[in-house]
Amino acid sequence: MIINHRSFGFSKPNFITKEEYLKLKKDLKSNPDLKLYDNVSFWNYFGKEIKTGILIPLVIAIGIGLLHILLETTLNFEYLGWISGIILFYLLGRLVLVNLWEWGSFLKSNFDKKAYASKLKRKILKSTDYDDLRNSNKFWMRMHPNT
Repeated sequence: MIINHRSFGFSKPNFITKEEYLKLKKDLKSNPDLKLYDNVSFWNYFGKEIKTGILIPLVIAIGIGLLHILLETTLNFEYLGWISGIILFYLLGRLVLVNLWEWGSFLKSNFDKKAYASKLKRKILKSTDYDDLRNSNKFWMRMHPNT
């Protein structure tokens, strides 16, 4: 059985150019709360998928389960319990095998992106000029000498 899932990751971009540095330095001086990353919220990204793939089947399964409980005393509808159980089993499998992996990957990627942007912002504000910024990132410069 093949389980398809999305994987999210963050790769550090090339070191900023002098022009980018000057623009960011100016923008950060005028607005210290400026964010250097696109904030994609979890609910905006996965909301529709959660509603259609998890919440709707969960409501249906609970509804069938309640109908089974109500009708069990008057009529013998054993198959309703099985249907409800199959839907819940599907939801549990989907949640564990696909969604938790994707959600964790998405959240880690966002965390890494925010941490990188925060560190870059702090170093830009702390630096006196572009050369100072480059010198404070010697490790990056050794890893990427052509930037």
